[in-house]
Amino acid sequence: MKQRLILSTVAATLAIAVFAVAAPRGPESKRGGGHHGAVGQLLNPKVIEELDLGSEEVEKLQEMRYEAKKQRVRLRADAKLTRLEVHHLLQKDNPDESTVMKAIEQAGKAKTELRKSEVSQMLKTRSLLGSEKWSKFKKMRQTRLRHMADRRHRQRGRWGREKGRGSDRRHGGP
Repeated sequence: MKQRLILSTVAATLAIAVFAVAAPRGPESKRGGGHHGAVGQLLNPKVIEELDLGSEEVEKLQEMRYEAKKQRVRLRADAKLTRLEVHHLLQKDNPDESTVMKAIEQAGKAKTELRKSEVSQMLKTRSLLGSEKWSKFKKMRQTRLRHMADRRHRQRGRWGREKGRGSDRRHGGP
């Protein structure tokens, strides 16, 4: 009985660890630039104009984005299937430890392949743009992110005052 309890506890802990590590983060894995990613942001008409991207560059970026999306769909499906397999194995009364460990290893590999795909797309994008346009794009993104953070901060402060919460209350305001 005690051995079964220990095995169940270990199995549950492993399951939690696998799901925490292998789970996607946010819409389309938010990692690497939110739901659009760098290529999606580069295809914004304002960015195209500001970076002075030619039609050939835009076409290449569109094709790269399409291919990357197809690959991410496959890789996410693989990652999800491996997590499902781990979960299934852990639900059994007497899960085989080596089988569970192999499934966890597969889940880790699937996540690694997804991340490698993201980095590969970013490197291809940088190569296509060249160092000058990539640097300019990075500065544009940083400025945009700062602007969004400032706006979010202002909105939270305003909403806080309207509801009697936030910075006014903490600092002796009305």
